[in-house]
Amino acid sequence: MMFRKFNVLAIVLAMMIAMTGCGGSSSNTSQNSDASASNNASSDAGNTGAAAAKIIRRSVSGTPKVDPAVGSDGGSTLAMVNLYDSLVYPVADGTVEPSLAESWEVSDDNLTYTFKVREGVKFHNGDTMTANDVAFSMNRLLKIGEGPAYLFEGYVESAEAADDSTVVFHMVQPFGPFIETLTKLYIVNEAQIMDNLVADGPYGEFGDYAKEYMLTHDAGTGAYMLVDIQQQGYVLADRFEDYWRGWDNTDAPDQIKFIDNVEASSVRTMIGNRELEITDEWQSTENINAMNKIEGVEVAVMSTGMTQNMMYNTKLAPTDDANFRKALNCLFDYQMISDKILIDSPVSVGPVSANTPGASTDLMQYTYDIEKAKDYLSKSKYANNLADYPVELFVNSDVADHEKIALAFQAAAQQAGITVDITKGPWLAIQERVATVESTPNMLCISVAPHYMEAGSMLATRYHSNSVGTWEQAEWLQSDEIDGLIEDALATTDRAARFEQYDVIQKKLVDIAPTAWLVDLSERHIYQSAYVYWPVAESAKEGTIITLPLGYTEDYRLFKVFPDQIPQ
Repeated sequence: MMFRKFNVLAIVLAMMIAMTGCGGSSSNTSQNSDASASNNASSDAGNTGAAAAKIIRRSVSGTPKVDPAVGSDGGSTLAMVNLYDSLVYPVADGTVEPSLAESWEVSDDNLTYTFKVREGVKFHNGDTMTANDVAFSMNRLLKIGEGPAYLFEGYVESAEAADDSTVVFHMVQPFGPFIETLTKLYIVNEAQIMDNLVADGPYGEFGDYAKEYMLTHDAGTGAYMLVDIQQQGYVLADRFEDYWRGWDNTDAPDQIKFIDNVEASSVRTMIGNRELEITDEWQSTENINAMNKIEGVEVAVMSTGMTQNMMYNTKLAPTDDANFRKALNCLFDYQMISDKILIDSPVSVGPVSANTPGASTDLMQYTYDIEKAKDYLSKSKYANNLADYPVELFVNSDVADHEKIALAFQAAAQQAGITVDITKGPWLAIQERVATVESTPNMLCISVAPHYMEAGSMLATRYHSNSVGTWEQAEWLQSDEIDGLIEDALATTDRAARFEQYDVIQKKLVDIAPTAWLVDLSERHIYQSAYVYWPVAESAKEGTIITLPLGYTEDYRLFKVFPDQIPQ
């Protein structure tokens, strides 16, 4: 496996390219020609006549990437789920059901997967999807090596089309949860990509693999098609009328818009003016409570299997010492965080959210205990010179609740004799800091969700050595033992046996404490319940918290919008 590496220069260059304009090509002309009018309509919506539009506007942190071989963060994943389709679709019980694939077979040695691909599916530019597009999508993803490629690298050797409706995946080695990971393989149009290559690129005969083009275009079959994108602004998409599933849901939104703005007062104003239907998941408890007083809105609660972590750099003094880390784990008031800060989020049992299949629930848990922290400190190699080793705790400046956690921890650490320096920065700064072990802070407050609904996804993403240098692992654990256990588990095709191996890994992680697992993070969004029907939110009202992979809780083709019910 190889995990994506953060490349600051590449991102800066990409942003510069994207900001030069969003002009369309021949394949997207019809989409982009209406972009200006679509944007004006959505910008004017609110308590005006333009409010009659059926639109879902959602705040996000960072402009979503729309290339499924590149994007991987929360906002980008939301865009992928709505612009593209995958071979299989996740179900709330952790299994999957057919989507672009109608059926599949697995060879006896678990090294060959053969999928029958649905016929008659149209891409947004009118082309018909075939098995060649599916094979191309996997091979392109593996070649680029970004986005969700790390889920497949080291396991998938190649993909090929046996005929127009049959695609075959050849495996390097058995990969137990392969079918489940395919919710992250979004299918792109091979012809559209190949028609828009920049010849001078790093991928040989494939040039730049159309990465520049895909900064401002989509090439999918999804329920919505891209019409406009502005970096540090928004992503706008319209309903795709020829969507292969059809539109039996006549109340589905005609348009969706991801707005790059999570600033508290701005989000609150947009909600109040009916210029935003759904808030991001990063709003503080205070802001959520303030918005919840607005007529016609409610709090939606859901889960993506995400955990709120305090990651420790295990290669930097003093958090390189296991006893020191265990001491830090005893300085978090977990119950207070759950009750007062990250409300509706239960205290974590361990490295994997309790509602994720394969999670262990009988682990030893660290609790808030300053005397126990002092006992662990006395066993650490820094026991006699704590003053010489201040701890840097870095938090996302866009997430007010993380700073509250940091301040409470700082006060407790002071009682134990530890100096904690809190530093803050935006999301881009976090990615820059974790790119090298030397620049990674002692502690980083960040949440991570599994990419498919199984414990192995979280364990591999979070603790395999190939993920270091990314925002998903600031621990720099680099343990040969843990790596081997993760690899052996993922290669196990029997689900029950695989889960037993996951249990061993989770127990070992608790014992070495590379992380403080704070809470199983329930996402909380304010949404316009007076005129928006959100299936997952409705389930929560009935007492069932739905858990789906990142992005799939907001499959907007399943939503309903009733403009005539907007409060005046």
